[in-house]
Amino acid sequence: MTLAKHKTLCSLVLVFVVPFFIAFILSYLGYTGETINKGSWVSSPPPLSRLVKNPETNNRYLWQVIYICPEKCELDQFVPAGISTLGVKSTLVTPLKISNKTQLTEQGKKFFSSPQLFLMDPKQNIILQYPDTNVMDLISDLKKLLKPIEQRS
Repeated sequence: MTLAKHKTLCSLVLVFVVPFFIAFILSYLGYTGETINKGSWVSSPPPLSRLVKNPETNNRYLWQVIYICPEKCELDQFVPAGISTLGVKSTLVTPLKISNKTQLTEQGKKFFSSPQLFLMDPKQNIILQYPDTNVMDLISDLKKLLKPIEQRS
């Protein structure tokens, strides 16, 4: 083999092998990267049907903000106001208020035990949770999630 062919072969091998080597080192060191979401991921997200008795079926592409509070609370104003800041894409998000614990299954009572906000994806899996005072953090994450989505009819 000539020197030029040898350099080309070595260059190709380096281009394809070095990224795998770097990924292996980072994986071994436990690097997971930065998260850009402000909410906490719900591990093993439960579907809404296991948490709420007789949930409404979601035939449209809708994200839902779930919050639990008694008959009247501050979130009744803050959640819809936050959703309205999404502009045109606010039609892709709807609030779901659970005001009565009798609407919940036993698993739902355990899951929704503390006052928090939850974000549910269009497939009705709860994916993110927020402290109940961080409505704008939830809206910030929704803006990031809805950014690539065009209005669907």
